[in-house]
Amino acid sequence: MGTLRFLLEKEFRQFIRNSFMPKMVVMFPLVVMLVMPLVTTMDIRHIGVAVVDRDHSEASRRLTEKIAASDYFSLQQVTADYASALLLLEEGDVDVILDIPDRFDRSLTTSAPRKVSIAANGVFRCPIPDAGGGTDFHGATERAGFAAGGGCHGGAKPL
Repeated sequence: MGTLRFLLEKEFRQFIRNSFMPKMVVMFPLVVMLVMPLVTTMDIRHIGVAVVDRDHSEASRRLTEKIAASDYFSLQQVTADYASALLLLEEGDVDVILDIPDRFDRSLTTSAPRKVSIAANGVFRCPIPDAGGGTDFHGATERAGFAAGGGCHGGAKPL
């Protein structure tokens, strides 16, 4: 216990003697609190979207055009078949499926409009280059023998 007290007294004396250290203790957290929110962003952009348009009306076309014009979304495919959109989702080509139901345009004028449904892939798959020079998304971590939890972009370590 005496050794700990001696070390704490020594460190506090050095801290007070140095004119730069007290300033840094105050300024560093302030800079972090003021600058970090300006340089970091939590926006997710270019989310791949497949639209299943069962209505083929003016309202569904406008909704699809708004998705295509958005900077947050990247329209990958418009189809009338949910199975093909689900295949794109399972392959990792899209992240979200927007399903516009039949008679969507006509239901907008009624008191109970039909709702669009959204199916999102909540699993982030880390791209790992395969032996052929491409990128392997499906079970790549298990087949390549990478340690679990290694992360993406160089964070994965071979076993």
